[in-house]
This record gives sequence, C-alpha cells and structure tokens, in this order.
Amino acid sequence: MELKMAEADIEAIGNTILDRIAAMMGKYQAPLMDVDQLAAHLGVPKGWIYDRSRISEDHGGIPHYKVGKYLRFNLAEVLNWLKANGAIN
Repeated sequence: MELKMAEADIEAIGNTILDRIAAMMGKYQAPLMDVDQLAAHLGVPKGWIYDRSRISEDHGGIPHYKVGKYLRFNLAEVLNWLKANGAIN
C-alpha cells in the first residue's frame, strides 16, 4: 500500500520531530545556571529561588542540582516547572 502525503505535511512532521529532538538535546547540553544567573533571568529575588529549592522536587520544589554545596539549575527544566505550576504560559 502506498501512502501519499502533501509536501507541506511531510515538512511539518519533520519540523515537529526536529523541534522535539532539539528540546531533548538542549536539556542535556545546556550549561547549568547558578542562583544569581537564574534569579536575573527570571527577574526574581535570589531568596525566591532559595525558598523553592528547600522544597523537594517530589513536593513541588524547583528542579535543581547540588554540586557540592552549590545549587545549579537547568533553565529548560525550570521553565517547564514554571509552566506546570501555572506561573507562565
């Protein structure tokens, strides 16, 4: 059986796949941000970041990594967390 699709549909599917791959790759390749960088990027006080970092991710806290005593954040994960919590659209 032969399947025929419009060129525009094929291109749209390809672009969707590329966007998903890029999002997955960005999650793993993006440099981690420190508290100062994340607070500046989000336009919030550092205390807001620290408060949400004290809550475990399992209980709704901001996604973060501990590198020794230092907190680090993946921006894509934080933006997804903000969307999931209704903070941004």
